[in-house]
Amino acid sequence: MGLCCIGEGAALCPANIQFVNSPRSLVQEERKLKAARNPLEDGREAQPRPRPPRSCPEREDRRATVLSVPNNLLYLHGLASSPRGRKRAMLESLFAPDGLAVVAPDLNVPSFARLSFSAIVETACAAALDARPAVIVGSSLGALAALAVVSRLGEAEAPPLVLVAPALGFGERWRSKLPSGETLELFHHGEGRELPIHRKFFEEMAGVTVDDAPPQVPVSIVMGSLDESVPFAQVARIWHRWELSGRLIPGSRFHRVERGDHGLVEHPSEIERAVRERLGQSARSRA
Repeated sequence: MGLCCIGEGAALCPANIQFVNSPRSLVQEERKLKAARNPLEDGREAQPRPRPPRSCPEREDRRATVLSVPNNLLYLHGLASSPRGRKRAMLESLFAPDGLAVVAPDLNVPSFARLSFSAIVETACAAALDARPAVIVGSSLGALAALAVVSRLGEAEAPPLVLVAPALGFGERWRSKLPSGETLELFHHGEGRELPIHRKFFEEMAGVTVDDAPPQVPVSIVMGSLDESVPFAQVARIWHRWELSGRLIPGSRFHRVERGDHGLVEHPSEIERAVRERLGQSARSRA
């Protein structure tokens, strides 16, 4: 089976990929981003530059920094999506009545055209340090970022995880199933249009191994049986391997959602159940 979509919808299916023969569209997109970063070029008043995101410090410097608080969830979105997607809205509607705020960084970094998993992890890690979440919820590609953040922070400091339709077990498929070409056009659900993205991102993802071993914290996976992007059987095999390793934290759970698709937005109760079981484990760990 070829590499399919890893974002909020059917973005990265082979039928929706269009390679270009020259980097012109990539250059044009970069120019647009440059103009957006330099408002003086189109007559707008310049605004103060935001502070650069915090990187994960060395482990000995983190203990006083990363302490879970009960009023934040950190949401990490998927590929070709945005922090303003439907899952973020779902989480807010489910947990705002409980006084829980959803923190959702933009993971299209340094830009979607030049997307980098290492930059995604740095951004997610900085957000975890700032938000000090009780639970991290990672969707699709964001689930891999969540695993990387936990690996950086360590078991004593990282919060529990909820991985929704996680893009586990792809490995070399990220690269080997793509056609030739240095730039491809991919529909970006956050922008509502096709955008260029470089092949180097998929080559980088081919070497990502954060899903080889189970996370060092309690984890819940929510997976649709009819996921059109990430094969259910593939994720189930990874979970079984984690169980056999003997290193899966007790209380971790795999939620199979019958007839659930990749988005799972039609199954909010399943996601809510998984988050609440991790919130309970987070509360017990703080007690």
